[in-house]
Amino acid sequence: MTTYRSRSLTRRGLLQAGSLLVGASALPWLAACSSSAPTPTQAPAAATSAPAATSPAPAATSAPAASSAPAAPTPTQPAQSTTVAAKTTAQPRSGGSLQVGRLVDIHGPADSLMANPSYILSAQIYNALIHYDEKYQPQPELAESWEISKDGKQVAIHLRQGVLFHTGREFTSDDVKYNTLRVRDPKLGMGQLKTMSEWITDIQTPDKYTVIYNLSAPRAAILDLLNFLFIVDRETAEGPNGNRKGVGTGPFAFAEWVPGDHLRFTKNPHYWVSGRPYLDEIVIKIIKDAQSLGVQLEAGVLNLAELLPEDQTAQYQKDSKYNVVLSTLSGQFYYIGINVTKPPLDNKLVRQAINHAIDRQRFVQSILAGIGQATCIPWPPQSPAYDASKLNAYSFDLDKARSLLQQAGVSNLQLDLMTTIAFPALTQQAQILQSDLAKIGVTLKVETPEPAVMQQRIDAMNYQLQSSTFAYADLEPSSLLIMAAPWNYKGNSSGFKSDQYTQLVESAAAEEDPVKRKQLDSQLTDLLLDESFTIPIARRFGSLVMPSKVHGPAFRPATTQVISLENAWIEA
Repeated sequence: MTTYRSRSLTRRGLLQAGSLLVGASALPWLAACSSSAPTPTQAPAAATSAPAATSPAPAATSAPAASSAPAAPTPTQPAQSTTVAAKTTAQPRSGGSLQVGRLVDIHGPADSLMANPSYILSAQIYNALIHYDEKYQPQPELAESWEISKDGKQVAIHLRQGVLFHTGREFTSDDVKYNTLRVRDPKLGMGQLKTMSEWITDIQTPDKYTVIYNLSAPRAAILDLLNFLFIVDRETAEGPNGNRKGVGTGPFAFAEWVPGDHLRFTKNPHYWVSGRPYLDEIVIKIIKDAQSLGVQLEAGVLNLAELLPEDQTAQYQKDSKYNVVLSTLSGQFYYIGINVTKPPLDNKLVRQAINHAIDRQRFVQSILAGIGQATCIPWPPQSPAYDASKLNAYSFDLDKARSLLQQAGVSNLQLDLMTTIAFPALTQQAQILQSDLAKIGVTLKVETPEPAVMQQRIDAMNYQLQSSTFAYADLEPSSLLIMAAPWNYKGNSSGFKSDQYTQLVESAAAEEDPVKRKQLDSQLTDLLLDESFTIPIARRFGSLVMPSKVHGPAFRPATTQVISLENAWIEA
């Protein structure tokens, strides 16, 4: 049994605590957790059930003995369930093949883990060092416990022993060091983790099961790195098939990938969690048309549909023959990105005019069928940076938009907007925006290139407007502005640069005082609203739709629509 120190913390409290924090140190803005790590003979609780909250324990100055583990503290906000599904009294059974349908193919199971849509499947093959539960409390995974020094500049990670890669090789501290450094390679396209990895100035591996990170400065978001650092097998990743075959320690082993057609995963018989997974096999079929995907689900060809458009999901919610799981804790957002290097979009008044021309409520209610939340700020309600008073800072106001264009001296404006076929809702939103902009004399041309082509144009800054999704907003607030390409303060997809922005992000990332940090978060939100280089439209609640005989599929909290099938099973 592993025992965890429990203390009531502010979101920056873990950096202010007066001694090493032993075990599952809490996210900076939530209190620390206290529970036992599942051993290889213990199966974790189902991902769809939130742990009970109890009263916070008083702060301690040293790690308690295993027999005195205190209770978990009450979180600062009530948890939202990620599951809206029918209940069952049936017991889980082993065996079976889960036939999954999805709309887009992956980029590669190993070489671009952070690239959506590859990343959302990563939990089948890989484990991270920790994971967050539905209350955003960090829980052990490949790391059994961890300690953060008093000054916040050192993190000691104690690894689970006896874990094997799918090849049979033992997982050790050298693998953590390799993966931590690996994400710095720009060829991998994992810039989301590159900055966080570079906070670490030195990595020590004193033994096979201990890793010590030495940081350049206290970083409250360091646990977010541990949550996102899925561990790949070095031998496979550096081998000839590294970009087409993924090997990890996860519940399923990679078996086959036929690009554009399907992927197949098979049960890992040596998985470190006893009794998991239940399924023998997962087959993921690429079906590029949402209507066809629904038809195959209803015909029984598929028994799980991943991330269907919201209007289809809403119909299945009304049908008792189906279970629907929603990621209501999602930190993913629909947005419009603006290339500020292209005149007249370099004028923030023009960008603000576009912001006022977006009918967010219509988007959520008519296109998303109410599955989502209209917003113009990039924070979900569970984020400490969330400020409800700023939620509607940009109301739908075409008169205001017209006035701002006049102030900018812009008339007869013609714009191009790229959107992706991966998100049908955004294509419909673009058509509405096109119609509304026409009312104020702006001509909008809408394009829907293939996702790979669209990404190439974004990378080359060869666009004016683009719409897609961003994520990571449900983590430590600075993580969004470091990890998400539309917001990255060191180089974002809009080409926005600002000394003030850089200073605010860096100050917020290192600020330990919760009151000062709240002020910095507020200033950042105001700057993002004012500059409008990336424009949030609505929170995106992903969905899993399955026949009622399928149980257990869930979204892994705080990992951007990552799907967990470890606990999935099918009734006979």
